[in-house]
Amino acid sequence: MSEVVYVDLKLTRHTLIERTDHAGDVDCQAEVGVKPRRCNPVIVVLVVLCVLLMGAVIGLQVLWNNNCPKHRACAIGWEYRWPSCYFFSNDTMNWTQSRDNCVTMGGHLVIIDSLLEQTFLDDKVGAVMIEDENKFWIGLTDSDKEDSWLWVDNTALEVTTSYWITLEPDNWKTDNPEGENCARMGEKGGTQNKRTWLDFNCKKPQRRICEAVSSA
Repeated sequence: MSEVVYVDLKLTRHTLIERTDHAGDVDCQAEVGVKPRRCNPVIVVLVVLCVLLMGAVIGLQVLWNNNCPKHRACAIGWEYRWPSCYFFSNDTMNWTQSRDNCVTMGGHLVIIDSLLEQTFLDDKVGAVMIEDENKFWIGLTDSDKEDSWLWVDNTALEVTTSYWITLEPDNWKTDNPEGENCARMGEKGGTQNKRTWLDFNCKKPQRRICEAVSSA
C-alpha cells in the first residue's frame, strides 16, 4: 500500500517539473489560462487616421497635377504668360507686314479676349515704350467694312472685351484718305483703366505683339 502511494507522488512531482520547465511556451500559457495582449485602441485609431491622411494627400496631388496650369515652353525671344507665348518686337513694320511676320514666326498678331490679358499687355508695353508714339500693332482691323472690327482669325470684336481710349476709334483721315483701319495699343508707363487701344493708319510703321500657342 505504501509503495503505491510513493509511485503516485513521483508521478505528481514529475508532472509539476515538466509544467514548470515549459511555463514560457504559448501552449502551456494557454493551458494555464494566460490571456493574449490586446491592441491599444488609441494606437489603432492613430494608424487609421495616418492611412486616411496619406490617401487624402495623394488624391489632392493627383487633382493638382491634372488641373493646375503647367508651365510650358516658348521659343527664344518670346515671353510665356499662361496659356500663350508673346513676342514684343523692337523693330517696326506696317500692319500687314506685322501680321505676316507673326505668321512666319509661328503665331499671329495678338488677339485680346479678356481683361486679364489686356492688363498683362498694357503693363508690359507701358514698361518698354520709350516715347508716347512707340506703340504696338494688335491683330484687329476694320479694313473690310468700316466699324466692323475683326480679329485676324475673323472673329468679331466683342463690346465686353474692347479697350478703346475715350473717343476712339475715330477713323481720322487727315494723314490718309482711307482713314484709320488698324488697331494699335500702348501708353507709356501703363494706365489705370487699361484702355489703351487706338485706330491708326495701317500703312504707318509700328512695333507689334505676336501671340502663339505654347508648347509642352
